Amino acid sequence: MEANNKLFKVLAAALGLLGLLATTAENFRQFHSALEEYYWYVLGVAWVLSIAAAWPQPLNTRVGGPQDTYQVPLTKFFRRYSWLILISLLFLGVGFYRYYVTYTPEPGKRPFIGPGEVRTQPSRSEWSFATVYAQSQPVGPRILQFHLIPEKTSYIKTDNQHDFYDLPKQTLTRFVAEECEPNFNPTPALKALRTYAKSAGKESLLKFIESEAQLKRLVKDHPQRVRELIPSKAEQKALNESDYAAIISWMRDCVGILFPVFIVVLENPLDQDLVVLSVRYNYHNIVSFKGVEGAAPLFPAASYVHKLDPVRDRPQQIELVPGFNIPARRNGSFELQLWTETAGKYFLMDIEFVTNRGSVRTNRFTLSVPVTAVQTGAR
Repeated sequence: MEANNKLFKVLAAALGLLGLLATTAENFRQFHSALEEYYWYVLGVAWVLSIAAAWPQPLNTRVGGPQDTYQVPLTKFFRRYSWLILISLLFLGVGFYRYYVTYTPEPGKRPFIGPGEVRTQPSRSEWSFATVYAQSQPVGPRILQFHLIPEKTSYIKTDNQHDFYDLPKQTLTRFVAEECEPNFNPTPALKALRTYAKSAGKESLLKFIESEAQLKRLVKDHPQRVRELIPSKAEQKALNESDYAAIISWMRDCVGILFPVFIVVLENPLDQDLVVLSVRYNYHNIVSFKGVEGAAPLFPAASYVHKLDPVRDRPQQIELVPGFNIPARRNGSFELQLWTETAGKYFLMDIEFVTNRGSVRTNRFTLSVPVTAVQTGAR
């Protein structure tokens, strides 16, 4: 009995020390991270040791001889096993809190996460102890966001349930007719394009964009001049933010950005830097429909521009040059521009991001590459 009490005091002191160190995360960040990573082990061991400390105590006491016994009253039972009950309730209570509070996302649409922002609300899957345990282990990267950037592409998500990305029919119709979108505002675009033409030494193009009416008809009247007015990636860096947005809006609403541009936000929950080394495109099915020509990126403003070369059931792996680094316990975001010369196809696919600490992939989605009328090259 006395030995059991001593064992429990040692256990209580050890648990108290662990708790003290864990709460001072700023000074003991590495220890805190290790305790977080092995949370279920720590509480499980504490629970088992607390049972070992109290278990040998008898439930009844003999008085006067082997036949004279009496049962321990219920109050004495709780008194003897109070620490065991307390540890058990703590184990279950903290586990309950971690699932229903820490791992339950807030209702509504997930807010946009920018580069380098720290996520405060991790995601969770369906309820089970196994999934909660798996989610408490930072074993590799997680995808926080994967979606189209509507400001930089004419593609839209036409079917949310099955993740279908396509060019809307009205956009294709307008593209064939070489007309701008009805809601296109030419004023800022005209100013930005004229400023760019002057700064890039392309004054000869100014006569084609002297008025808003000329700008709206530029694709139809002078299609060969369109490409000359699209800044290269190096020239883009010299543009201010408002001019860049205005030129992008002109490209989207008049020229047509006929390739998908995705933003990818990855979380690095580890205490070491994570490097995205390559992107693997897995093609599960390819279905043909009527089409004649593909569209390559007009404006490679994204971090990575990848040409898809789809073959069913044969992954296509493209190295990231340079590799994309995500610091420890941070998020990183980058853009993917996808294009292909194979038009008139539906690709059932997913994208896998290969890092130095494991890989993570998107859900399967369908990407449509419909008929296009202009072939342009990435710059």
